[in-house]
Amino acid sequence: DLWKPALTKEIADRARLDTSKCSAQLARLVERGAVQIAGGTVRRKQYYLSERLYNVYYLLRRNRGPDRLIEALIRFMASYYSPPELKDIGARMVRGAGNFGLEIRSLHKVTDAEAMLTILPKLDPLPRESVDALMEFSIGLGPKRMRELIQASPTADMLLPLTTALEWELGLEPRVAREVEEVARDVRRDLAKLKEARTDGAV
Repeated sequence: DLWKPALTKEIADRARLDTSKCSAQLARLVERGAVQIAGGTVRRKQYYLSERLYNVYYLLRRNRGPDRLIEALIRFMASYYSPPELKDIGARMVRGAGNFGLEIRSLHKVTDAEAMLTILPKLDPLPRESVDALMEFSIGLGPKRMRELIQASPTADMLLPLTTALEWELGLEPRVAREVEEVARDVRRDLAKLKEARTDGAV
């Protein structure tokens, strides 16, 4: 909610926690990489969420409506940057979300995948980094959960080759055009390579 580097007291007030308990929780979150120290002094540190894409996604989707500052920033960016520059910015955000999502627990992976799927329709053409990140997410979340997330998102049509590959992974026989099948075969091959690399890295 704060959407800026914040002092422990500010965070404790929002979380309705005692300041010392909040400080201990923040230290744990810094250690896990979910929060980072972003300025302040040794005695009055300022904390910031590491996952910027999720922060923006949360502020856009919360129950009481989008944050007015986020909407203002988006409008400003749309007028200030050219379409290719916006595409590069979006691709960098997506890439960062994919990398971060692989390091934290499944609940956050789901949230990061959902955030990415919400943003992708605004990127034209679809950045390759985003497809790679979604393939990584599908390994962490499993093909069934990833397929559900894609099918429930506004990017379902754009990602048909990926969902087709995931359906094959689940033992299903999707009915799609041959051109989609051909691309899906390549996607499935890349998924197998990613799984193999993940297995080799774990050994």
